[in-house]
Amino acid sequence: MKSYNIILVDDHALFRSGLHLLLDNLDTINNIYEASNGIEFLSTIDKFSVDIVLMDIDMPKMDGVEATQKALEKYLGLKIIALSMYGDEEYYYKMINAVVKGFLLKDSDIN
Repeated sequence: MKSYNIILVDDHALFRSGLHLLLDNLDTINNIYEASNGIEFLSTIDKFSVDIVLMDIDMPKMDGVEATQKALEKYLGLKIIALSMYGDEEYYYKMINAVVKGFLLKDSDIN
């Protein structure tokens, strides 16, 4: 069974920690990295091999849209899923135009 390296990119430490705990129990997850903004994210993916990114949109220093665009310029095969607490179409289309593979609202249920 293939296992994946994931990075959680979100400026809220409590949210990252909770998501980390949920994902850590899955057999298909190898490593989980974390970043609190787009700049930390770009630095982390240069150091570690990452398969999947769970990317917040609204963050300080560098938002998820810009970070996604920069990451995909260097790592074309990276799978990025946008995370947002905003269901507005504006956020959705910004990330879809940045070529993310999916979009999840933070208030979605895990079931």
